[in-house]
Amino acid sequence: GAHPTLRDLAERPELAASVVRAVAAVHQLPTSFVTDAGLPSLTPFEVLRSAVSVMDRAVATKLVPAALKERWEGAARDQQLWQFTPTVVHGAFGAGVVLADGDAVSGVLEWGELRLGDPAKDLAWVLAGRRDTFDTVLAAYEAGGGGRDRQLAQRARVHHELETAQWLLHGVQAKSTEVVDDAVAMMHRL
Repeated sequence: GAHPTLRDLAERPELAASVVRAVAAVHQLPTSFVTDAGLPSLTPFEVLRSAVSVMDRAVATKLVPAALKERWEGAARDQQLWQFTPTVVHGAFGAGVVLADGDAVSGVLEWGELRLGDPAKDLAWVLAGRRDTFDTVLAAYEAGGGGRDRQLAQRARVHHELETAQWLLHGVQAKSTEVVDDAVAMMHRL
């Protein structure tokens, strides 16, 4: 198979549906599959704590736009946002780990982050594309039995923003002005 792009998902609804079915299938695996293997199991509190840690470190760089900082603070305080049932998650879902043959997923790669955690994290990568693509993917996910979590979309947005924050932190740590500038521009677009 080949790695589909976000544009492919936007332009090929059958492919988007197949990708979403793959994500939902991972999320529907029995939790014992992960716990019996001794893989990490994150509670909603631990997911929140990890998110707040990334937020705090990014804000400490003084490069995060004020509006984004305020949005993160609101998300961190919103206890309902972080009430979810931990499910089996791939943990690193993205176009680069999906293989497709035509409009059907033929494989999923890079299982090193498999754990119990927040299902929204596996959907966050779709937000890098067009807004309507995410809405279509989210609707297909819910229709395909992917869960009825009313806060899923909002948490996916937070996870997507935190990926940008992690890119900023990587640039700061590597002392790469190119990466830092890219991350700051991305955060302004958010």
